[in-house]
Amino acid sequence: MPLPEPDLTGLSYTEAAVLACVSTLRMEGALESVAEEVGAVEPLRTVGRGVRTIFARHLGGEMDVATAATGFSANWHIEQELPDTHPLGPFWKAGIRVGFFAFLSVQVAGEERLRECFEQGREAAGLWPRGVSAGPVGSLLELEVARQEESLRVVRASGVAGLRELAEEDRRLFRRVTASS
Repeated sequence: MPLPEPDLTGLSYTEAAVLACVSTLRMEGALESVAEEVGAVEPLRTVGRGVRTIFARHLGGEMDVATAATGFSANWHIEQELPDTHPLGPFWKAGIRVGFFAFLSVQVAGEERLRECFEQGREAAGLWPRGVSAGPVGSLLELEVARQEESLRVVRASGVAGLRELAEEDRRLFRRVTASS
């Protein structure tokens, strides 16, 4: 059965940029358990700090340019931490690529970039080789689709400010379900 396409029409530049950051932080949660296994926790945390400072900027706060630059660099290099031959290598690489959309959102955001970000998130989640236990869903892909839809619902109902809490909830959820599978 084909997955539903997210309705991204009418989103502002800022909403699209913030949603890219939320998607990245969600995927960071899933990547954390893999990072622990392969000794890449610190580089992944560096990426996360970079995304969080960009997220803060999109929410009206200050962005620490050095932290964002260091995070971008770590995101670029961390992809190579796992070879394709590792059972989680394809998931790792696809998951790390979600982060590029958060870093890109500093300069370029909008409906098309967000669509690419969501597609990358779905691709990565679809590469998770094990099932997950998260209520009515049994795969990371189903969970990713559900959380994308929820993030769109929240931004339309309460604006970007409502996404700060959702981003951390999603990160913890993805961490929990991948660590236990």
